Amino acid sequence: MLFQEKLKKLRKEKNISQYDLAKDLNISRSVVAKWETGLTLPSEESTELLVEYFNVSKEELFKNEEVETIIVEKNVSISNMRKLIISLSTTLFVLIIMTIILLVNFLTPIKTSEGLEYEYIKDGNYYRVIGIGTCLDEDIVIPKEYNGSRVMIIDAEAFKDCQTIKSVVIPESITTIREDAFDNCVNLERVKIEEGVKVIGEGAFSGCKDLKEIKIPSSITSIEKFTFYDCLRLEKVELPQELTSIGYGAFSNCRSLKEITIPENVTTVKGSVFLRCKNLVVYCEAIQCPAGWSSSWDYDVKEVLWKGQQQNNLFEVEYKKDDFKAKEVKGLSEEMYLEISKAYAKSNFSLYGLDIHYFYGEYDGAYVFSSQMPVITFEELKELEISGIEFPQMPDFMQVMVYKNGYVYTLKEAYEIRGTITRNDLIKIKEQIELKGYF
Repeated sequence: MLFQEKLKKLRKEKNISQYDLAKDLNISRSVVAKWETGLTLPSEESTELLVEYFNVSKEELFKNEEVETIIVEKNVSISNMRKLIISLSTTLFVLIIMTIILLVNFLTPIKTSEGLEYEYIKDGNYYRVIGIGTCLDEDIVIPKEYNGSRVMIIDAEAFKDCQTIKSVVIPESITTIREDAFDNCVNLERVKIEEGVKVIGEGAFSGCKDLKEIKIPSSITSIEKFTFYDCLRLEKVELPQELTSIGYGAFSNCRSLKEITIPENVTTVKGSVFLRCKNLVVYCEAIQCPAGWSSSWDYDVKEVLWKGQQQNNLFEVEYKKDDFKAKEVKGLSEEMYLEISKAYAKSNFSLYGLDIHYFYGEYDGAYVFSSQMPVITFEELKELEISGIEFPQMPDFMQVMVYKNGYVYTLKEAYEIRGTITRNDLIKIKEQIELKGYF
């Protein structure tokens, strides 16, 4: 009888589940499952625990260890092959669906709005949109061409006070949206600006009270003053990394705006950009306020968080006494579990809370543990090999995290950037993963 069959038989004779056995041995249920499906064999330490637990000899568990090892290797190969086939099949299916969608979109012509009013610019051989004309569309689609020439500009006040417009698509042929182009279009809900637009003029979308979200294309480097002033229902704004300046009052009176991220390349921000945005939290990718930002740029905002700051008031951890008992982590106190959980919830790793699978120990005030999901990439882990340590179980290390002084770091950050753990600490963690056979 093979080990996997023997273990299952012993467990059933004892009338216990895989979960019960795992809990009694202080290991993961998935480890027990892998033993019983022949995907792995227990470590020496785990074997001793099993011998003692079931009151049997090692020889009774393993009739022929060499044969067992060969069978496990074969099972693992079969399992990996199945996973690969499933992964490839899924990928192929997704690619086929995406190809069909792309073909349908490509072959289906986009209907542009008719009846708009244009003006021909002879010197540049292009048209600019100067008004709504006779167009009755609620969903405006600006054409790329008109009468064989490019449409390049939406003129000042072209759609000002148009109460019927609900959405606008601005194509890549447009280079400039002039001042007040869509001012006071109070029913405008959606705006799509394609890459290629280089200038959005002052107050271009001011007073668009129903506008809910806007994505600024990377071709835009500057947002002029009052561009989105009084967009009362604006909830989401995506700014491009290429942006360098934001004008006076650009988002003032956008009272529904809860959060916005200002890219690191922004060197100029004028005053009162977010006036009356009292519920707004601003995330700044810069480490500190650049010299070119006005001293009143953040007037009225709820909070400003610079890169690397702990986000203390953004996330809450729901915690009950019974939670810790349900998660029992050997060697980690209830108080420290709560402390790490709170720090994790305040970080950028997850909004859903932490599930600590295993605690490896404390190293000079740094608490090392494994999380439920991978937190760093395979490539980042490979970079750690410069420390001279080989990692035979790379996926295990992808889940290792470090807590110290109120912050949670990935293993790479803790070792290379923060200096919270040493090379010797890494070796100890590696040894414990191999010894416990935890994953």
